Amino acid sequence: MPLIVHFKRPSDWRNTVNIHYWDTTPAVPQTTWPGVAMTAEGDDWFIHRFETAETASVVFNDGAGRQSGNLRRDQEGWYYRNNQWYDTNPERPQIPVVTAYFHRHRQGKGLVHPDKSLGEAANFLFMINGHKPKAPAAAMSLIARLAR
Repeated sequence: MPLIVHFKRPSDWRNTVNIHYWDTTPAVPQTTWPGVAMTAEGDDWFIHRFETAETASVVFNDGAGRQSGNLRRDQEGWYYRNNQWYDTNPERPQIPVVTAYFHRHRQGKGLVHPDKSLGEAANFLFMINGHKPKAPAAAMSLIARLAR
């Protein structure tokens, strides 16, 4: 699968980011300095998708003297402010753990896991990261948006 790299632009860099690459596998022609422009993803993240290369040596730069060191990558990665590669976006919000229960009305039997058959009217109770939300309507709206 072709290599994809992401780069977080430092605040003191120009608004554009280039990627210079060489020593790719499979071999593709290396770029000439300062490389090719990366595509802005938003929030100062930039992306470059290699067409065929699965591994590459790279240098990120702003074309005005600021640059990373020589880097090597063989899988999709995010190069972050602390000069470290990550396998997932380090700024991605954590996905909440939602646990849902039904409370039986008529028999007062307590909480029932949703995989159980209710067979009667029930209230819905949920918890986010082990806690009952302070604003249930807003939390349900958030969960509905995350589920889309």
